[in-house]
Amino acid sequence: MSRLEFHGFMVLLLSMYSFGNALILPTLPLMQKIIPGVAVTWVFSSLILGFGSTQLIWGTMADRWGRRKVLLAGLAMLTLASVACFFLAQAWQLFVLRFAQGAGIAAAGVCARAMIRDHYAGEHAVSVLSLYFALLGLVGLVGLYLAGYLIEYQGLAGALVAYATLAALAWGYVLLRKPRCVIASLAPLADHRNKAIVLEWRRIAMHPVFCMYTALTACSYLGQYIFLTQSPFLLIDRCHWSVVDYGGMLSLCSLLYVAGTLCCRSLLPKIGIQKLICRASVIGLIAGFGMIVIVLAKTSDQWLVILPYFLYIFAHAIHQSCGQAAAMAPFRNSAAQASGLLGTILPLFAVITERILIPNLERSSLVLPAGVFLAAILTAIVAWIWIRKNGDIGFYRV
Repeated sequence: MSRLEFHGFMVLLLSMYSFGNALILPTLPLMQKIIPGVAVTWVFSSLILGFGSTQLIWGTMADRWGRRKVLLAGLAMLTLASVACFFLAQAWQLFVLRFAQGAGIAAAGVCARAMIRDHYAGEHAVSVLSLYFALLGLVGLVGLYLAGYLIEYQGLAGALVAYATLAALAWGYVLLRKPRCVIASLAPLADHRNKAIVLEWRRIAMHPVFCMYTALTACSYLGQYIFLTQSPFLLIDRCHWSVVDYGGMLSLCSLLYVAGTLCCRSLLPKIGIQKLICRASVIGLIAGFGMIVIVLAKTSDQWLVILPYFLYIFAHAIHQSCGQAAAMAPFRNSAAQASGLLGTILPLFAVITERILIPNLERSSLVLPAGVFLAAILTAIVAWIWIRKNGDIGFYRV
């Protein structure tokens, strides 16, 4: 497999999650006519829960039986769940199928991050992952806008066809092409008994590098998750944006995400991962504070609150590029398990925290900026108090 083909394959796997969200978010306000009140946001959250709750299982399987088998199973599940959405009869079936989609996406994400760790180590892995996130943002820049057009003119059915086709193509590629990068575990003779697996989970969860960088990515992701769940109701429902306009806004977010990843690649070798993360957290704080100020100014143009969020997504790209790669750095022989545990914590933390903060999912104009600002504060605390002092991944064995 050529290097270009390897990069394209990684981006394809990592893009499954972004497209899964983009194809459902613009439809949430419309679904309120079918699914009452609070339940409608579970159409989005059920994918997140499926994505988060199964990654630990996929990660263990990928280290035990190899990446290829897990990819084939996960992508097949994603394809079948997407096709089954055409035959829905009741709302609860949509929740179940979205959960299954999330589980399939989780397999792709776990294996992609594990394969990056299979081939790269230390800050080199951070640089490579930031490259993939940049390419992913460029794909999203076009793909999210096209998703808006699909939903606008073909309805949800058109989006489902596109998503099922993408998943089927990825599955067919892994089945027929048998890419060499999709390797078995790097430790094929390792003890995979249940007790040994649990002990390995414990070792990963208690490792200081994993703890601090997982905390960073989880807090940063919380702000993005709150924005994604709340912004459709603000922009489409209240501000009367079209689905295409909303897709265009998500594409612009992708562009800022690309800028953040490129900034990460540029500054990482110059100032190091700790200083880079701390500076990015300051940008996130400025963005969150700016959103609060705009809401309190009681402007008639409520959509202006999203302008500072573009700064937040820029900082978020840096945190994700650094955090996800650094969290797995010490675990060469159990990269998929570390990837699965990381991927489990991030979405579950976001879903549970949002439910606690916004129990009734009220559509107050202050909910979105307050949630993003809180996430920025938590991210800055982790960056300045924990990572600034102890976040040198070169100090630990990689």
